[in-house]
Amino acid sequence: MSSIVYGRQVKRKKFISAYEDYRKKYKLEGANACRAIDIYKKSETDFDCNLINECMQKYSVDFVKLKGACLVKQGDKKKITRFIDSLKPTIFPGMCDYGEYIFHNDLYTGKGHNKFYQCKDKYKIADILISKGEYQSVVNIFFKKTKDMDRYYTAVSLRKLGKAKAADEVAEKIKDEALRLKYSGGK
Repeated sequence: MSSIVYGRQVKRKKFISAYEDYRKKYKLEGANACRAIDIYKKSETDFDCNLINECMQKYSVDFVKLKGACLVKQGDKKKITRFIDSLKPTIFPGMCDYGEYIFHNDLYTGKGHNKFYQCKDKYKIADILISKGEYQSVVNIFFKKTKDMDRYYTAVSLRKLGKAKAADEVAEKIKDEALRLKYSGGK
């Protein structure tokens, strides 16, 4: 390791240590918090995700992306669930990049699955949930949606829940013949 790289690591550790000391005594926000996050990332050190709130005081899609990435990396189900459940629909899309990972790793235990309808990978999320037997969650995402694929996932999930009549009623509204055939098992 070169002395320059080692010197940067030492400076980063000193900065983090000083920042944490001052943070306990004073309210450090804005640029100081953003600089600290940058140093934590460069030194590959985990940090308190609430530091992002101090860096970015305005909640936005970018805020959600940054804080979501931090929470997902730490893998705390309770914190992830609380964060997702607190998000308004306008800023929720910041979590979409993590949807598949969250559901694949069982990191969400809340009831706000319908928020994931906004995500472009919503069907991949649905496939994960179906493979885990979480049919009601899929219904929550797609129920009363009008796209054929949405109806397909709703019908399949309702059928798996033992609600055959309701499933068939939803499936009857599917216009795409291939999807209707797929739902009926290729008959």
